[in-house]
This record gives sequence, structure tokens and C-alpha cells, in this order.
Amino acid sequence: MNIFKNTNSIKTCSEKIENNKYILNIECEDGLYLINIKNNKFLTVNINNTILNLNLLTNFIFIVKPIDNKIELIFTRLYNNIITDTCIDSISISNYGEPEYSNIIYNVFYSFDSNYFDGAFASIYSLLYNFNQEKIDDLNLILCIPQEDLEIFSREFNKFVFKMNIKFKYTLIFGNDLILDSNILSTKCYKGGNHLLKLSNYSRLVIGHLVDCKNVLYLDSDTIIQSDLSLMFDKVGSSDFTIMAKQAELFLKNILNSNNIEHTKKFMGDNFILDKNIIYTGTILINPKKYKLYFPKMMDLVKLHNNIDGGLYKFFTISIINIALFPNVDYIDSYLNNVVDLGFRNNIEEKIITGDVLDWNGIFKPWFKNGMYQQFWNKYNIMYTNENIVEYNKNTVEKF
Repeated sequence: MNIFKNTNSIKTCSEKIENNKYILNIECEDGLYLINIKNNKFLTVNINNTILNLNLLTNFIFIVKPIDNKIELIFTRLYNNIITDTCIDSISISNYGEPEYSNIIYNVFYSFDSNYFDGAFASIYSLLYNFNQEKIDDLNLILCIPQEDLEIFSREFNKFVFKMNIKFKYTLIFGNDLILDSNILSTKCYKGGNHLLKLSNYSRLVIGHLVDCKNVLYLDSDTIIQSDLSLMFDKVGSSDFTIMAKQAELFLKNILNSNNIEHTKKFMGDNFILDKNIIYTGTILINPKKYKLYFPKMMDLVKLHNNIDGGLYKFFTISIINIALFPNVDYIDSYLNNVVDLGFRNNIEEKIITGDVLDWNGIFKPWFKNGMYQQFWNKYNIMYTNENIVEYNKNTVEKF
């Protein structure tokens, strides 16, 4: 076993094989850690008494805060085979925010909880189904899941992989509210529709802390991919950017609280242009290294938003990203045809047919009985039948 102690915070690290179980005990200082497990055989991992099956294509990252300064991971071989240290390529441990660099060419990031399994599995299937199969070994899916959903995710994901029958690389990230900045925990979301203040939404702000590669494509779990996304990565190539996404018809002023615009202008400076088009944040191409540098500014913005009556902005991450990264926001439209508004806008079928990525932003998701444009989503739904109905209620104030 090769255990790379990537942080000075690790005091001791011991390993043993006992009763056909590989047990790793780590003693460390109080804090958040990324434990990255790379395996080359079929394994199960026992974390918090939840069993997760890993296959030979998997990396596994678990964001953990140690209890009594100790972490214990237990590995077993599936099918009761004898376990040896050759079952695991390596285990690396690092402070949260210091991910390992990946030289994989095509990285795609999803973050979702159990409420969005319907959408996420269909989206992943559509991505893999349309991806150039000659390049699929150069693709890695990074799936960020709340820790409390670990058990149900393990069960449903294993079913999904079996049904889909496409081999692919993936990295599983399990996090919890410990990774939330304190300013986020105390924030409010105005007119967001009661589904934005959650770990799975927040995670797109910390992609730079979780992923270290040339670039990564973030996809919402309510998207469907209709083309080969390797073409988009190849066209972007070595372009110099921080983030790219679809240019919206909305301007910065449209996502601000009109009563508090002066506070925002003061925070941003004289060059802040209220009539600048914003980007949608359901499909974002990100340079993680550069993007990570803006996280402190994002949290300063959230802190100011929290301390002003009525807040600075409406919504959540779409506002934070567009304001804090202004003017370093580029448009992806020349590389990718991202069709949006499928969750609330009528009569856009012609745009949908030619779209590379379809985004059901809005509340009428296609997995609801009263959802919109279901025919484009059903093509890739291999898992669920959902008879639930969604109700419109957007004029709300949401809290964690």
C-alpha cells in the first residue's frame, strides 16, 4: 500500500488486514480532509456503517472532519475474495482545498442530492451515450453527493451503472455541511423557488477546492446532452479563461435588489456595468486554478448580502458568480449551443432540436407529471417513473 501523506496535519497512519478486511486508521489534527482512494479491483468501502461498492474505474474522495482526531476506513473485497494490499492502488490524504492534479482531458462535474436522482441519472446517461466512444477513456465524471445520501446513492447508482452498461471513469465525492462557509450557512435566498440553498448547489462555488485539472465542465442535474461534448473541449483547447457559460438575456441589474444597488456598486467599484449580460450557471466551463482565486471575494459578497436588509441580490449561485467574477466572465456560445428555459418557457421546440445541452432551469422539470418538454428527457430516462406534480411558488425567502 502506498499512503501519500500530503499534509503535515497527519500525525500517524497505520494499516492492517484483519478478518479479511483492510483497515486504515488515520490520526490527524482537527480540520477538513480529502481522502482520495484509487483502486484497481472490485471493493466495498465501509464509512459510517454505509457500504459503497467501488469498481475498477473509480476514484473516491471523502471530505471528512475527524472525530477524536481519528479516521477509520474499512475495505473488503466483493464476493468474499481474500483482500490484499494489491486491491488498492493508493490512498492520498490532503487538506480540504488541495486536490490532486488530474491529467485527464475531459472532466465533467455533477453535484446533486437524492431529490435530483431522477434528473442526474438521465443526464449522465445522455452524456455518455452521445460521447465519442473512442475518447471515453479520456473522460472522467466527478459526482459530488451529500454525505447523508451516501447509502441511497450507493444502492441507486449501482442499479444505474448495471442498466446503462457503459464503462466509464468516475470520481465520487461525498461532502457534508462542514465544507460550507459560515457566511453561507447564515445567508438568505430571495425569490429562488425554495430549492437553491443546499450543499449540492453550493458545491459549484468550491469546484476549485475539489478539482485540479486543466478545465472542468459543470453540468446541472436537470440537463440533457444531445451531442458529443468532447468536441466542445477540443474546440476550447488552450483558450485563456476563468469561466465560460451561455450569455443570458438578463443583465446584472436584473439579478440585483434595486433598493440596494448602490451598496453593490460600492463593493464592486466604478467599473461595475449594470447593463452587462450575465451568464447562466447550469452549464459552466471552469478553469479550477483561476476560479479558486475568486472564492474569498464570493464569500465577502455573501457576507455583505447577509448584512443588508433585503440583501444585495436575488437567487443564489448565479448572482454570486456573475457579480464576484465580473468582468472575468466569458461566453461559451461559440463553442456550445446551450438551450435554456425548458422549465418554464413555451414554444422553443425548434431551438431544442439543435441544442447541444438542454437546461430545464425553472421549476417544471421533465420528471414531474406536469413537467415540460418531457419527450427530450424520456429518451434517456432508464431509471424512474415519477407521478409527482410540482407547484409554482417562487416569491419566497429561503434559508439553510
